[in-house]
Amino acid sequence: MSKVSKYFILFFAFIFTLLCSMAFSFIFLTSYTLDGVEYSRNNLFDYYFLTPSIIKTTPYISDKAIYYSQGDDNYGFTRDKVTWEDVIDTVAARNKLEIYLTNQGVQLNSDNNKEEKFLIVSFEHTISLEIINYTR
Repeated sequence: MSKVSKYFILFFAFIFTLLCSMAFSFIFLTSYTLDGVEYSRNNLFDYYFLTPSIIKTTPYISDKAIYYSQGDDNYGFTRDKVTWEDVIDTVAARNKLEIYLTNQGVQLNSDNNKEEKFLIVSFEHTISLEIINYTR
């Protein structure tokens, strides 16, 4: 066997292995979030791969945050949620989040269900932000 064909076979095997591992990773991440995953900022894998940038860059609300991500299960929507606990002033936090999301172009309501929508819920010293993405 010549050197060129040996390198070609090694290159082809490397590319095939790389494509298979990428396909496996995509299938794993997609199926991992179908039932929803709850995690904290300390869980680096989930925080890095599942949290959308719009939630990562939200203004500071509280140190205690719980994240939730649910993938598309053929209904055409993904849900990402963050809940802050021990919030001192929920009204100010709500206003801060609404201004941030409006500046980012996320709508409170969407007429055609094709844009990102958000929902903010506050109760006592807890505030939650949920982003709903249309995926189809």
